[in-house]
Amino acid sequence: MEYIDPTKMVQSFITHINSKRNLAFLFGAGISISYIPTIDKITNNIGIQINEASEKSKQAWTSLKEEAIAANKHFNIEYVFSSLSNKILAVGKEKLLGMNRKELVEYIKSLESLFKQEVTKNIKPDENGSYERIIIDSPHIKFAEWLSQRNDIKGIEIFTPNYDYLLELAFEYQKIKYFDGFSGCFIPYFDAAAIENFEYRKSDVKLWKVHGSLGWCGHQNNIIKSLTSINDIMILPSSLKYDETKKLPYTVLLDRLGSLLKSNETTLIICGYSFNDNHINETIINSLQTNKSSQVFAFIYDKEPTDGNSSNINEANGCSNSFSVIPGSHYEQICKQSNQIMIFGFRSVIYKGETYITKLSNYPQKPDNDIAYFSYDTEKNQGSDAHECNGFGELRICDFKEMASYLKRTVGEVNGQQI
Repeated sequence: MEYIDPTKMVQSFITHINSKRNLAFLFGAGISISYIPTIDKITNNIGIQINEASEKSKQAWTSLKEEAIAANKHFNIEYVFSSLSNKILAVGKEKLLGMNRKELVEYIKSLESLFKQEVTKNIKPDENGSYERIIIDSPHIKFAEWLSQRNDIKGIEIFTPNYDYLLELAFEYQKIKYFDGFSGCFIPYFDAAAIENFEYRKSDVKLWKVHGSLGWCGHQNNIIKSLTSINDIMILPSSLKYDETKKLPYTVLLDRLGSLLKSNETTLIICGYSFNDNHINETIINSLQTNKSSQVFAFIYDKEPTDGNSSNINEANGCSNSFSVIPGSHYEQICKQSNQIMIFGFRSVIYKGETYITKLSNYPQKPDNDIAYFSYDTEKNQGSDAHECNGFGELRICDFKEMASYLKRTVGEVNGQQI
C-alpha cells in the first residue's frame, strides 16, 4: 500500500469542528465498550445463565448454536434473536426447538430480559442513588466538558444506536441543555413534530437514540419514557432490526439524520461505529449523493490482538495487533460509494475510496515531542542503542477516550494548529 500523511486530514477535521458548519456526531457501541460487553461477550454470559435454567431452555440454546454452525454463521445473540423471531412467524400449530408458539414467545422475552441486564449491569447507581462514580472518569464526561466549553449558538446533533444513558448522565452532570425527542416532565412523551422542526430549541444539544433506549416503552398507543415499565420498545440486535427502524419513532430519527446531511455544509463525525447497520449506512450515503457539500470523518477502533502474531500491516513493526481498515474491507466499499466519506483506522486511512498506510512526512528524531492525536513508532538506530522515530505510528483519536480528550484540548484552536 502507498503512504499518506494524516496531518492535513486531521487539521481539516479540526477546522470543520471549529467552523460555522452544521455539526453532528454518530456514536456507536464502541464509545461505551468500557461499560457494556461486546456482543460476543454478552452472548457468552447469557449462555452461562441459560445453562443454569430449565432443560428445555438449554436444549433450545444448544440447537440454535448447532443451526448457526451448520449454516456457517457466527453464533451470537443477534443470530439467536433473528432465528427465534423467524421461528415464531413460522411455527403455526406445530413445535420448533421443542416449543410451541407461546413457549417461543416466552423464551425470546426471557432472553431479551437477560440481554438488557447485560447492557445495564455495569451502569448502576451507588447506595445513595448517584451515578457520579461511573460517569466522573468516563470519556463521555470529557466529551460533555468539550460541549460545555464551546461557544456556538447552533446546537450539535448526536445520533447513536446505543441503548445506554451514559451520554445523558454526562450531559446532566455538566448541566448541558439537551433535547432527546421527548417533551414533558412527569411522563415524557415522544414528540415527532418537535423532531421534524429544525428551529425547535435550536441552541440545545440534540441526542437522537435511533434504536431506542432503556426506559422507552409503549403505553396506550404512545411512546413514553418510564424506567419502571417492562414494555420496552428498543430495537434489539437481529436481522429484523432493519424492518423495525422503518417504524415510528425510529424512522423520524433517521429522517432527521438524512435531512441534516442534505442541508448545506454539514459535517458528520463518526466514532465507535463499525458501519454494520445497513439502514444507517444507506441514510448517510443516499443523503451525501444529494448534497455534495457535506463531509463525513469516521474514526474506527480497528485493532484486535493477534495472540502474539505479527500485524497484518507490514509497516507496523513489532505490533501484535490485527487491523480491519485494510484494502478490500467493507469500510473501503463504503468509501467507494461516496468520496465525501473519509475513514481513519489506527494505522490507515481510506481517502477517495483508496486505502493508504499513515506515515508522517515530518517527524522528530526522538518521540519526546508527541503530537496530541498521534503516537510514534520507534526503531533501534543501527549505530547505537537509541530508539528513533520512523514516521509510522497510531492515530490515537480512533479511540473515543482519546478523541474526547483531544477535542477538549482543541477548544478555540484555529485551523488545526497543533496544541
